[in-house]
Amino acid sequence: MCGIFGITAKQISVPLLLMDGLQKLSYRGYDSSGICLSILNKGLETFKSVGDVTQLRKKLPTPPPESYTGIGHTRWATHGAATDVNAHPILSEQSVAIVHNGIITNHKEIKSHLIQKGYHFITSTDTEVIAHLLHHNLASAETPLLAIEKTAAALKGRYAFVAILKSHPDHIFAFSHKLPLMVGQENETWIVSSDINSMGVNAKIAIAPSNEAFSISPNGCSLKLKLEPTPSKQEKIIQSHYPHITLHEIFEQQYIPKRIQKYLETKPFLSIPPAKKALLIACGSSLNCALLAKHWLQKLGITCDVETASELRHSSYIDRSDTTIIAISQSGETADTLICLEEILAKPHQHSITICNTPNSSMSRICDSTVFVQAGPEIGVASTKAVSCQLIILYLLSHHLASKPAQLDFASLQHCIEQSLNTPKVLNIAKNVASFKHIICIGKQQMLPIAKELALKLKELAYIHAEPLAAGELKHGPLALIDKNVLTIAIDDIGSPSIQTCISEIQTRGGAVITISPTALSEHTSGLEAIDELSAVITNIYCQLIAYYTALTLNHPIDKPRNLAKSVTVE
Repeated sequence: MCGIFGITAKQISVPLLLMDGLQKLSYRGYDSSGICLSILNKGLETFKSVGDVTQLRKKLPTPPPESYTGIGHTRWATHGAATDVNAHPILSEQSVAIVHNGIITNHKEIKSHLIQKGYHFITSTDTEVIAHLLHHNLASAETPLLAIEKTAAALKGRYAFVAILKSHPDHIFAFSHKLPLMVGQENETWIVSSDINSMGVNAKIAIAPSNEAFSISPNGCSLKLKLEPTPSKQEKIIQSHYPHITLHEIFEQQYIPKRIQKYLETKPFLSIPPAKKALLIACGSSLNCALLAKHWLQKLGITCDVETASELRHSSYIDRSDTTIIAISQSGETADTLICLEEILAKPHQHSITICNTPNSSMSRICDSTVFVQAGPEIGVASTKAVSCQLIILYLLSHHLASKPAQLDFASLQHCIEQSLNTPKVLNIAKNVASFKHIICIGKQQMLPIAKELALKLKELAYIHAEPLAAGELKHGPLALIDKNVLTIAIDDIGSPSIQTCISEIQTRGGAVITISPTALSEHTSGLEAIDELSAVITNIYCQLIAYYTALTLNHPIDKPRNLAKSVTVE
């Protein structure tokens, strides 16, 4: 989940460039951050801080030290608390500095071995074993690259790391295993990073190959890579006229239908064969999208299973030789989904599809087909616009797999989204929601996944205990929870009699109820009939706005919720 960034230049001092790169990566982790600078004739100088990059900037002197090579890191803590000591970069003997993403599963064994060799550990991280092991291997290796490879050979897990050495002040060394690293060149600077979002719009980039040590310096890269221009559709990440990036991304959804319509003009589904059976795997918000897609697929006659990726990989094998595998992930790097996908694809299956938002992601590289959801960079940790994009793509893909092309009115969909974004009632609802500590979100059929997504957003953004529930399950136990202190939010986009019965049962017992649907929240519902089952997208946007304004009412850090990071690259 952490962000890695390194830059080396011929004539440009890099400290401020490092800070800018880390700022663009800060959505990947913001427990702590740090940089290490290679300073000619002085060695390595490190600056670290608990908190996000804005706190790190305060630690950097003015003017910053003159340095032409440096590495940086934004951390989402796994091993060891978020402290200055545990923040990366991690040093060994003041001559090796490491930044690291991922997990080293055998770090305890390596640590014991290194302690016997005389190394002293000061952090609680698994990263420190990389720094000390590399320092140890440099003593016997003919070159730093060979020392990097020998170090990596001893490590187990999924990881990427970048190093600078006091002995080679103008070089950055790197290695990745099952986690991506990007290499970029812009003018006379070379960059290595864990994320394309940190690259400048004029940079030429390439994905570094896995399991191969490499270095960059002002003179180039040790690998022969095919550098290509940064995708032209890369957008500005921050829009200053919105108080939060998350709100910007919610409102950006009004442009999604046109993007997807334009994308579909290239006929991306043509290489995807029809299906009779489908297996969808995902986590988090993507899993909720998969559950709604299951409703569409089964209605179209396709047998469908949806599995939580982290659970499926530990289940008994089932023959899926006649099944289309669909993996859903905003980043295309979600560790649990990726590992599960790798295991499934190693066995017989009909076809594999990745639905993601990131070109050149790990999932897209191992599947037969990839559909990009066209959300653009999504920086807010709580996924919003990517969810809507995934739902629209899944709806269209479902019809394609059933050989029954969808007749979607994109103009009507855009009109309905625009209406949903301008609904004053959500503000008053959010103030009401913010007064409760326990919430039950109920839904039925295609609205149940939306109830699950609302409950997730209330947890992520507002830190409110919210439980999703199939409406019919209320009377099978959870009704005992109902009193004046528990709020029920009913997602009733389909006018379900079952939902209305639940509402009556709750109100009879003194419970508070709020109903969310286009007809309940908006005076303008024109165009809904033209978008068919995608009215669920509209209902979900209402839910996103309610969760956002609830968090705003409670004064929570909306773009960067506590304990969370955007790209979940660890199991």
